[in-house]
Amino acid sequence: ALESSHAFAGVIGEADQIEEGEIILVNLSGRGDKDIFNIAEAMQDEKWQQFLREKASLTL
Repeated sequence: ALESSHAFAGVIGEADQIEEGEIILVNLSGRGDKDIFNIAEAMQDEKWQQFLREKASLTL
């Protein structure tokens, strides 16, 4: 999930502020259902984007 990637990126970005011996806790809980639309946009696959729009409209 993108959330998991962001969690790791956040830790890496703050690594220089972490003292030796400190414990780092990273939450890897993510929801792929939120990411799927971002991924579809990044892939620039119009058929996939249309499929997702149709599925999303059924849940409204």
